[in-house]
Amino acid sequence: MILAVIAVAPLLLERIHNEEFDRNERIEAAYKQARDLARQGAASQNEVIASARALLQVVASARATFSPSDSECNQFLKTIAKPAPWIRTLSVANVQGRIICSSFPNAIGLDISERPHFYQAVDSADAVLSDYFAGTLDNSPRITLALAQRGPNGGAAAVVLGVLDLSWFEHVATTFVPPSGAMLMIDGAGTVLAQYPIRQEMIGQEFKDHPLVKAVLSKSDG
Repeated sequence: MILAVIAVAPLLLERIHNEEFDRNERIEAAYKQARDLARQGAASQNEVIASARALLQVVASARATFSPSDSECNQFLKTIAKPAPWIRTLSVANVQGRIICSSFPNAIGLDISERPHFYQAVDSADAVLSDYFAGTLDNSPRITLALAQRGPNGGAAAVVLGVLDLSWFEHVATTFVPPSGAMLMIDGAGTVLAQYPIRQEMIGQEFKDHPLVKAVLSKSDG
């Protein structure tokens, strides 16, 4: 029996070593796949934000040709926003934070002066992306890109705002997330902006104290 154990032991140890090696390889492969999927999602998001920024720049450049009280401005914003499925609403606010022109008529007159992305855009030379917030009219989850239109003296003359339609996330995720997978998009405060597969009860929930979310927000990758 002792000889049998001596003969079997090396084979058993080799089998255990191989199983552990295979397990580590599978874990590494799964890690790489998850990281690659996250990078694809981030790349898709960055493309949307870059396109939205370019759109706001066009509106900011053209906006000076329209009178704030002119319905032509509203029609112009509707025309610009229509072919961009990732834009929910395009609006222009004056420097006091009052929306004076919009592709969504019900938004005209809303006061957004207390929104952080508005007053940050007034002071910034670049577009500002908001964190999650609930819409004033319908309480729906949204994020907004804001860009100041500069006057002749370099100061903010108005702020152009594009509300991003977060439903694009689902359409993008279906193209590369496997059926067994799931993907979340969270903002800098740990709030869930979008999820695939969709679970509406998760949208808008804040998980900033969750260990995983803390780890995610502490670094840019991995």
